[in-house]
Amino acid sequence: MEKGILKQSILKIKKQYWLLLGMSALVSASSLLVNYLIISILPLSGLEDFETLVRFFLLALVMSLYIGAFFISFADVFIRVARSEDVSFPMLFTGFKTDYGRSVGLYLFMYIKLYLWSLLLVVPGLVMSYAYKMSYFIAVENPHYTAGEAIQESIKMMDGHKGRLFGLHLSLIPFYSPTILFFVFAIIAHTHGNSLTQMLFTALSCICALFVVPLINSVNANFYLMLKDKYVKADGVQPNAIQ
Repeated sequence: MEKGILKQSILKIKKQYWLLLGMSALVSASSLLVNYLIISILPLSGLEDFETLVRFFLLALVMSLYIGAFFISFADVFIRVARSEDVSFPMLFTGFKTDYGRSVGLYLFMYIKLYLWSLLLVVPGLVMSYAYKMSYFIAVENPHYTAGEAIQESIKMMDGHKGRLFGLHLSLIPFYSPTILFFVFAIIAHTHGNSLTQMLFTALSCICALFVVPLINSVNANFYLMLKDKYVKADGVQPNAIQ
């Protein structure tokens, strides 16, 4: 079934791949730029633990004001793609117009929760990141849900399925081969003290990774629709539990 989802995800983005890549580039570039600007203003290195923690949460708050709306719009776009609907570039900004407050809350809530889980070591943080994976899709399809309710619904939906989605993501490793290769070259350049070459290979690694972003989001959206169909038919779940 996982191979079927991957194949379906590839087929459904082919028609609109370059549009989706452009959207992915804007979201990724915006995230990196905002993060860089905030860290430049609020440097976290060399601070006492409490001050570092305060600035970390300030970073999360500012990021949520900008990136959260993109993420919820992105989820809407890829649900439509998974349903074989046409999308347009302006759809990437709908989160700023119609769902801004909830998108801020959802991003901030998830960011803080995942940070707290990661304090328990890497594995708990990774597990919970997969438990939260469906939150944006659920929020898009259920505008009456609060951010917390969308996250709780995602946890329920992903119960027993986190490993399946993780396995699907692992199956994408061949698509990341150029990314990994350039990253290894960047590490080698760093060990030889060649900063210019290191920057070049790092940039190439990031660009190659960007080309896979539409596919991984398509996989997540198709997995969500498959899981939703099973979830609403499960015992004790009403057909209108997720609209």
